[in-house]
Amino acid sequence: MFFEPRPRLLALSLGTALVSTVWLVAVLASPRPATSLEPDRADAVVQLVAEGQGLWDGHPDPDVGRVLQPNLQERQAGGLVVSTNSLGLREREFAVPKPPGRLRVVVLGDSYVFGNGVAAPERFGVHLERALVERSGLDAEVLHVGMTDWNAIACTQFLRRQLSLFEPDLVVHVLIYNDLDDASAARGFGAMASWSSQVRRHADGMLNTRHPFAMGFGGGGAKLSLLNAGIDHESRTRYADARRGIQDLVAALGATGAQYLAVLHWPDHGSVAARELLAPLPSRSRAFVPARIFRSAEHRVSMADAHWNGAAHREVAEMLYGAIEERGLLGGAPIAPWPEARARLTAWSQEGMAECGAPFDLLAVRGGEPVRSRLRFDLPDALVAAQVHGGIDAKGRAAPFASFVLANGGAAELVLEIGAAPGQGLLGHAEVSVEGEVVGRFELARAPARHGFALPPSLLERPYLNVRLRSDDWVLGGPRQQRCYSLQLVEASLASPRGDEG
Repeated sequence: MFFEPRPRLLALSLGTALVSTVWLVAVLASPRPATSLEPDRADAVVQLVAEGQGLWDGHPDPDVGRVLQPNLQERQAGGLVVSTNSLGLREREFAVPKPPGRLRVVVLGDSYVFGNGVAAPERFGVHLERALVERSGLDAEVLHVGMTDWNAIACTQFLRRQLSLFEPDLVVHVLIYNDLDDASAARGFGAMASWSSQVRRHADGMLNTRHPFAMGFGGGGAKLSLLNAGIDHESRTRYADARRGIQDLVAALGATGAQYLAVLHWPDHGSVAARELLAPLPSRSRAFVPARIFRSAEHRVSMADAHWNGAAHREVAEMLYGAIEERGLLGGAPIAPWPEARARLTAWSQEGMAECGAPFDLLAVRGGEPVRSRLRFDLPDALVAAQVHGGIDAKGRAAPFASFVLANGGAAELVLEIGAAPGQGLLGHAEVSVEGEVVGRFELARAPARHGFALPPSLLERPYLNVRLRSDDWVLGGPRQQRCYSLQLVEASLASPRGDEG
């Protein structure tokens, strides 16, 4: 889930930034005794970070993209008070190497693990650690490795590449319905970027389930997004990438003797996610947080914010204790019985498996509206937005990468109606692919145009077709000229063999 701290309106002016930069250069460049240089450098960096407008720090691994700035002390952001350790995690420092005899649980994920909407001591890992220590008398610690806006690839690769640092005995991986999204990188002064280091050429055409809200579409399109539905190439590719990240981590953990537990919290498309992400795992490595927790006012931060509140965090911790006890997920460690925890595990498992075992009803998810074979981008609504995976805003302006899905009724041709270019200076072309197969290119011209692309025979029988547009040139626009636009989409449709719309 996304966490977007509101910039403090007067937190950073150009004058402040200039003064801070000049001061930092002066501090670092001035001659000082060798014994005092490093403390002064550290003080300078701390002061400069304090002038920034956000919390984020870039990460050298493009799969990970972004962590928090390290060593923050009670930083106010988005209604939260955030402190971080030296790794840029919202967690305390921990011993490296792990002390002999200590049991270490890593809870892994995105903003639900980070703890959006709750104080750090309210998170489920804190409750789980307390239960393991106080009920079972274990030398145990639970570490939160979670970052808002991380996807399944970002979190699994962050942990996998430094397992020797964390040395977990158990990894609890919380899988959330936006884990197929692009993961935002960081930009200057700690702000969240509108591009992903994982797919840099997406620019601000990022793919995500929030796309309708993030790019100006109104209505309920965000919750209806088809990116999770598994019906087209884009969705299937995203699931495959997430599955590969999980499998890489599970294999690395297996080599160390550590256990892995996936916790699925995926309303609306749970049966698809369970098939794509959980099927390769043994039953003891699967757990569920039912969809009703997502929808319940008693478990949400607010009705506008679906993150778990304090009550939900306590219940999740209880369920996890039950799973650890029942399944022996901490090896031979003696886990004291907790009947209520076992009962919650049983109840949530039954609910989750029932939800994930039910046939996926695409029509029901869309409120009875079928997927359309024709999208008008000059007259967008929530259902148009739901078919846009990313890269197109509510005015039909497309980023260098754009992706959407159309229903196919045996169409032989894809037709794109393009409006006047969104700006001067475009020199390149757009490549068009359908279900991953390139079907043609067209020039990024300033004049409106209509283009038709014959579909390969292999695609004619597929019920849904993913269309991707990749442009090799773009212009800048939007607030502060920080958005990338390549073309103006007016309409996309699938034409039948008779020339009618599919």
